[in-house]
Amino acid sequence: MANAVDAATNRRAYTVAEIAEQLGCPPGTVYGWIADGLLPHWKIGRRVFIPVDAWEAWLAARVQGGTDPAPPAPAPPVNPVPFPVPRSHRARRL
Repeated sequence: MANAVDAATNRRAYTVAEIAEQLGCPPGTVYGWIADGLLPHWKIGRRVFIPVDAWEAWLAARVQGGTDPAPPAPAPPVNPVPFPVPRSHRARRL
């Protein structure tokens, strides 16, 4: 399926603007899914493309599975140091 082509337009990939138009959402939402790793894409220079086969599979999984394509809520921040740092080890101001 790596060489799938959209039969109507004879294209191998969509732009972010085309995906946003299909979904009726702002392009920033699509860029957010790409940044979160939820939507497969290619990047050529500054342009971002979503392969036709990857888009169809991604969309079908959400339509059939009924899952929300929005990313899950982020986990609460974790304190990197689980214990208090002694005063002698703290950074001094200059």
